[in-house]
Amino acid sequence: MAETAAETFQENTNDLPEVAIIILNWNNYEDTTECLNSLKDIDYPNYQVIVVDNGSTDGSGDKLADEYDWCDFVFNETNRGFPGGVNVGIREAQNHNVDYVLLLNNDTVIDTNALQEMVTVGQSNNDAGIIGSMILDYSDETVHDAGREFVFRTLEYENPHQGKRRSSLAGTHEVEGISGCCMMMKSEVINQIGILDENHFFFGGEDIDYCMRAKNAGWRIIVQLDAPVYHKVNSTAGSDSEFIEYHRARNKLWMGYLHGGSLGNLGIIYRSWRNLRRIVALLLNEERDRPTAILKSYADFVSFLIGEKTEKQPSKEKMLRNGK
Repeated sequence: MAETAAETFQENTNDLPEVAIIILNWNNYEDTTECLNSLKDIDYPNYQVIVVDNGSTDGSGDKLADEYDWCDFVFNETNRGFPGGVNVGIREAQNHNVDYVLLLNNDTVIDTNALQEMVTVGQSNNDAGIIGSMILDYSDETVHDAGREFVFRTLEYENPHQGKRRSSLAGTHEVEGISGCCMMMKSEVINQIGILDENHFFFGGEDIDYCMRAKNAGWRIIVQLDAPVYHKVNSTAGSDSEFIEYHRARNKLWMGYLHGGSLGNLGIIYRSWRNLRRIVALLLNEERDRPTAILKSYADFVSFLIGEKTEKQPSKEKMLRNGK
């Protein structure tokens, strides 16, 4: 039987690169437990796990720390959102001088060979700065994400492989962006472009923004389709609350503004028209909170632009350079 690239790499390498795996927990003991248990079974030996408890109020962070003493734990006093939470873990990983940092959702289960396959891609491609996996739906194992891009003319995400059968995809391919559900970055990338943008992407969009910043810095983004990760889709996100409506609308505006140029400006116009229709539909359905949240996202976006023009906010160039 022919050896895989991962097997060949592992046999010929005495000093394997070290990977720090960042897991973010917020009031979710059950999912985080299943995720950590899957990490105990992976076949890649040189890794450490950093669990960041993001201000949990149910005692899950303390319970996990008692039961998983082989993991490092960091406790945030408040919920800092996904980018703010994982950035704490990234900073901790940098203190350990690791070679790679893997962001892994706590509502996932990782396949035993996934990390080995992803590291092999990174080691085999010097210019591969971010490596992703094939993310499968936990419930039916169809493809949830295998690389995506952000379409600036509509300010929408395009996920061309979603819903496909797992067996239809294999190998590696280069993409425009990947999901932060399972995103591994080389430490050189973090040192060059900084950490995730927590100022403007509290809920969604921070992963594609980071990929775009990496590509602008000359790095490639590759998905390893032979590295499956099973994701309990939307188990953490919840329903369409006014909180989600606000950040979903605002983050798409930020993407168009930060990265889209003139096409992004057209996308902002198109997205505004779509959001206006959505607001009307919600109001006709006698909903008030979610339309208010969408309008607030525009008010905050415009407020920032005015602040930037009057030098009260950092410039677009500074935000693109270091995520702040």
